[in-house]
Amino acid sequence: MKRLVSLVIILSIIIISFGQVPIFAQVKKSYPYTWVPASNEEYAKAKTHRWIYNTPQEYIELTGKKIAKYQEAPMLAELVKQGKLPPIEKRLPEEPLVINPIEKSGSYGGAVTTVTTSSDAQGHALHINNMEAPLRPNVGLTLEEARPRPNVPNVVKNWDIARDLKSITLYLRKGLKWSDGEPFTADDIMFWYEDILLNKDLSPTVDRRWMLGGQVWKFRKIDDYTVKIEFATPNPAILYKLATWGPEEMCQYPKHYLIQFHPKYTDPKKLDDMTKKAGFKFWYELFWEKARHGWGGLCEMPTLSPYVLKEKSQTQIILERNPYYWKIDTEGKQLPYLDRIIVKVVSSGDVYESMAIAGEFDFAPGIATINYPALAKNAEKGQYKVLIYPYANRAGGACVSVNQTYKDDMVLRKIFQDKRFRIALSLAINRDEMNDILFFGKGQPTASTVLPISMFYTKGLEKTYTQYDPEKANRLLDSIGLKWDAEHKFRLRPDGKKLSLIFDIPTGAMEGYDVSATAELLVKYWRAIGLDVTIKSSSWELWDQRVTGNLHQLSLGGGAACTDDNLFMAPNHYVLYHDWSDGAWGPLWVKWYLTGGKIGEKPPEDILKVTKKWEQLEVAKSFADMARLGKEIFRWSTEQLLTIGLVGMVPGPIVIRKNLRNFPPTGLGGGIAGTAWIDYYYTEAIFLEPPLFDWQK
Repeated sequence: MKRLVSLVIILSIIIISFGQVPIFAQVKKSYPYTWVPASNEEYAKAKTHRWIYNTPQEYIELTGKKIAKYQEAPMLAELVKQGKLPPIEKRLPEEPLVINPIEKSGSYGGAVTTVTTSSDAQGHALHINNMEAPLRPNVGLTLEEARPRPNVPNVVKNWDIARDLKSITLYLRKGLKWSDGEPFTADDIMFWYEDILLNKDLSPTVDRRWMLGGQVWKFRKIDDYTVKIEFATPNPAILYKLATWGPEEMCQYPKHYLIQFHPKYTDPKKLDDMTKKAGFKFWYELFWEKARHGWGGLCEMPTLSPYVLKEKSQTQIILERNPYYWKIDTEGKQLPYLDRIIVKVVSSGDVYESMAIAGEFDFAPGIATINYPALAKNAEKGQYKVLIYPYANRAGGACVSVNQTYKDDMVLRKIFQDKRFRIALSLAINRDEMNDILFFGKGQPTASTVLPISMFYTKGLEKTYTQYDPEKANRLLDSIGLKWDAEHKFRLRPDGKKLSLIFDIPTGAMEGYDVSATAELLVKYWRAIGLDVTIKSSSWELWDQRVTGNLHQLSLGGGAACTDDNLFMAPNHYVLYHDWSDGAWGPLWVKWYLTGGKIGEKPPEDILKVTKKWEQLEVAKSFADMARLGKEIFRWSTEQLLTIGLVGMVPGPIVIRKNLRNFPPTGLGGGIAGTAWIDYYYTEAIFLEPPLFDWQK
């Protein structure tokens, strides 16, 4: 017993000293720190918190309090005084959205430092400088609270849904303005729809998110502030679709700015000259260069987001508050409170995590859970605190895909398409050990399937082939005919060659997962059943190219969507849908499906059948019909192990500076309505409480 206690103490010292859990350490249920959740008092307050009021009038009616006057940041007040900016009353819409800060009304000023790994992208600033969608998810702090509930207004103030569910009418906020002061109206949405989405040069194929029943949604302008969307079939999930990622595109493209780069509105010769001068061959390349937003990059295009691009270099990006931002707090203060966001450019995720542990950022999400001991140890010295938001947007932040359309070796392909092989891979994984080593026992072992809060959930589905049973895994491999070599070390293929496999992984962290550590554990488990697996690590960009290009054998990628709103937008792990890396289980089948058989390979009948059911689900007339079809789809897909789940609900550390306020003390990480990306918790209302550190001034 003394020897066991000594071993635990020694391993604890190692972990604290180096900030990383040894990959093969097995310190079960004995961890080198105290996990600090939100207090009961903090949680109770956050749970009952009302985040927004649609208009100032609604705030008055529901609280009995009055917003006496609008207020603005000193830097903007000075510009008004100089005549360089209109008064605040003329910058805000007629009825601005009112945000109720989680802690209190903030003070103006200061700069928050965060990070990106690309000098051309916002990186983690995007969690503060959010992309504004038509509606917004109604956030929950726990999985139970994240059960479906009504979404809330955002850019769209109100809406009417037709009784037959075949249309929705959106009412925009009157007086809403882009960051350059120009009005945002129905014309901007129609420009995106008619001149971008339906333009064959800019959008060769229409993303399936904008289609229903095989037909593109139809947008129609009613007046300057009213747009009607019509569908070929009933669309009961439309409010989900307008609040999650994707539909923010409707509100991202200012017509008045972008028409100068579009041949429908600009003299062809002038546009051709601009295109060549910018170093492009085709006009649409120039257009997309000028129209990048969100994850797609940074440019000078006006925006509805809280911050606008001020400076960009190879070492840092500076975002400055949008003077026309259209939200206020309950005291009438125009948001955001912060003057600037400074985004440092680093070379890799590993460098980022090391700098975050050292306290070099005011805001640092997306850190692998395995680094929590180092974060906890250095928090006081680094002047930061660590919040824990479990990742709830995927059934396991990462999953394994076996490429069933691999072309470079048809012997391997036949093995990959055998369900018994995929089951063996899953049964060989010790998920409890993985949970202890990578997530300190705080995650939940799971298959790639939906969460219990989903209407598509069937009890026990998350346990499908997740038990640790290497003996059964070996028996399955034996039944396939994968014999052992003479030394009983590795398995042999049917052609007598050693069964050697390449495991493609991206670098860095993936929603709480340390990708390299996860891959090493998986290789250990698979080698124990005789599989010779070699890890191939690439940058995210190269990994994505290999996976979508059908070059991989096994891959580790983002986990499966597991909640209803995410599933409506991206069911790629379960059926043929998008040509993304999420479809790594059969890239050539996806290509065949999306192109009507022009490229790729025709999928097996069972794959086509389950995809057809998804098409039926999309046009179902009621949620009851959707639930029935969805349960059939996800039961089949889960049992087929199209992807192999690992550990879900993993705790995600978020580093925030001690004086950075208005973050919920607890929450859910990930990108699903009802849970959250961090920005779903209204991070436009975060502020720095004085006194500021020197670098924040």
